[in-house]
Amino acid sequence: MISGKLSGISRTDCIYVPRSISQARWASYRFPAIELLHGSPGHPEQWVDPLNVLPTLDDMIAAGKADPVVLVLPDTDGGKQYSLQCLNAIGGVRDATYVAEDVPDFVAASYRVQAPGKAWGVAGLSEGGFCAANLALNYPTRFGAAGSLSGYFAPLDNQTPKDNKPGAPPVYTLPFGHDEALKLKNTPDVYIAHLPAGAIIPQFFLAAGAHDAQDVQGAESFRQQLQLYQADVPLDLVPNASHDANAWRGAERPMLSWMTPLLAKNAARADAAAHLRDADAAAGRARAKDRKKDGLILRPAATPTIAR
Repeated sequence: MISGKLSGISRTDCIYVPRSISQARWASYRFPAIELLHGSPGHPEQWVDPLNVLPTLDDMIAAGKADPVVLVLPDTDGGKQYSLQCLNAIGGVRDATYVAEDVPDFVAASYRVQAPGKAWGVAGLSEGGFCAANLALNYPTRFGAAGSLSGYFAPLDNQTPKDNKPGAPPVYTLPFGHDEALKLKNTPDVYIAHLPAGAIIPQFFLAAGAHDAQDVQGAESFRQQLQLYQADVPLDLVPNASHDANAWRGAERPMLSWMTPLLAKNAARADAAAHLRDADAAAGRARAKDRKKDGLILRPAATPTIAR
């Protein structure tokens, strides 16, 4: 159960820690992490069954085709009957805040995992693919990589609990009402064209079932826009697959083999920078101790008292 300090949301999420975390060679390493976002209707375990991401990742790590990474599977909707699209909807729950801020902050504070940043990835399927693209563009300093598998790139209507009460019947709502500026900011295939020149965004991986023309067209169009920021945007078109589990299983290995080395490199850099800061701080404390020992610490003179 992760209770969001910023969003006020409490949900049961899943966290997978690789075997490497208990091995001596990794004892001082803070691991990268990937948030995997499910579709709708769906739940976090969708990545476990039917997509088998855990044995897939284990096999790839053992074969040297992926780097060890912590997997975080949050509940993005609060129930299979809802579709919140990881959005902070007007008058609704702060779903984006929960997924992009509360959950990564909890994991980084509770496990030997890097702080949110370039060593974190976010990836999703279908609705989760939209979530991943949208969160990556709206929270670019909290993720270094993003993956959209059969995702769409413009928000749909939400299906929210009536009166925002958990467990209530779902009702269709416009997530942004008539706020066009907020809608634009949460429409990845439009918002990306409004980013300032030189904007730094996470690296992207895209995938779609080759038999789903709409998914393929959406991925290809978004890829063209991404290439203004990322020279080589992988696009995996999974053969003999549509908007289904065959596409998502087929894209898992290519995505993990692309994303985990990138995040591992960023984690190693973050660890090296942290070790350097610690070493500099220790050296500074040692120098201060030596100066004090030698009587070289200069203390400010006492301020004289002025009689009135």
